[in-house]
Amino acid sequence: MPLFKYIALDGTGKVIAGTDDSPDREGIFLLLRQKGHKPLLVEETAGGGIFQRIAKVFAGDKSLKWSVSLDELEMFFRIMAILLPAGVTFIDALELAIGETENRWFQKRLVKIRDAVREGMTFADAMRQYPKAFPVLVVSAVEAGEASGTLPDCFERLANMYQTNAKLRRDVITALTYPSVVLLFFNILVVLIVTQTPRIIVEFVGGQNIDKVIKYFPAVIQFCYWVNKNSWVWAVPITIILTPAIMIIVGKKYRKSKMLLARAFHAIPLVGAIVHHFALVRLIEILCMMNDAGMETGKTMNVLKRSSGHILIEDALDRVEQNVLSGARRPDSMAREPIFPKLFVELLRAGEESGDLSKMMRQVGIYYYTTAKAATDRLVALIDPIMIVGIGAMVGPVIVAIYKSMMVLRELYEKGLL
Repeated sequence: MPLFKYIALDGTGKVIAGTDDSPDREGIFLLLRQKGHKPLLVEETAGGGIFQRIAKVFAGDKSLKWSVSLDELEMFFRIMAILLPAGVTFIDALELAIGETENRWFQKRLVKIRDAVREGMTFADAMRQYPKAFPVLVVSAVEAGEASGTLPDCFERLANMYQTNAKLRRDVITALTYPSVVLLFFNILVVLIVTQTPRIIVEFVGGQNIDKVIKYFPAVIQFCYWVNKNSWVWAVPITIILTPAIMIIVGKKYRKSKMLLARAFHAIPLVGAIVHHFALVRLIEILCMMNDAGMETGKTMNVLKRSSGHILIEDALDRVEQNVLSGARRPDSMAREPIFPKLFVELLRAGEESGDLSKMMRQVGIYYYTTAKAATDRLVALIDPIMIVGIGAMVGPVIVAIYKSMMVLRELYEKGLL
């Protein structure tokens, strides 16, 4: 039976937390209400079984983590957004959020932030000390929320943003997992064919005679035998596979190389468009959150630039920021950058002119997400037949060559060459 952990308010308004098992979430809600509690948050968690614990360890849980995931950030801000409007003090809400955090690395930093807040430091300034846990986007949003007195709303927007970003990441990983596994299987199959096929022939012919009679066998068998005899040939495909990986690793250290790699990746049909649209969805979510928090345009541009997660968008936003600071309108500056689609720019312009920027941009965000998701599904659907045809094109000639090799063996025996 699934195990759920919950946060609720008892009859006196005190925050309580615990775990219980139930067939579904509705059962936990019903149980809490029967006890006179007001449920605030109910989520399913892994049980205490050995296999579930092992799964959690492999998932990066507990003290093995040296970073915080999008899901963990979402849960932290979700708890804060729920507790503060319920009348819970900030420190108490922070204490409960710390207690519900299973990531020990993240928990230690939250404890230090809690202590700093108790000593009189603002929450934004306390978070600013830990940029690896709380990026500039979060700090800026919280700072704006503290200044405007809308901190619970700020936490709600942050939770929704991280929920969207986590879903985007899961969609991308899901789309890439299947082709990666198939490609790995395909490479293993190629290696097995090249290495094992000559061995089958050698078993029939004998090691002493193979060099004399290999010329009588089909070209595929001769090629596989030649590769096995000249093992240095394997350096060629290994180099071809490793070179892009090394270029990416080294290229990430320098801005110019990052730009070149990003442009090359952006030019890949379908894949580049998918990544671009997902990046636009993230950008729109950040833009809407900054706008809802009432942040000024100049600071919003700086946050967008540092939080976009896409080097080409970051480079374009750098030029847009300079133009905006010089007095140009944001939509006009973005219209000069090819990385921003016309629909994005025009709806941004309409949103600024109508004063309803967030509503307009969220609609275009939904459009780009739907488009990217459809393209991702189409890419996965295309990969399947391509891989099947590729495997067939590899295995088919080998099967035919092995069959012909049997005929060659019979002829060689008849001629007395074996």
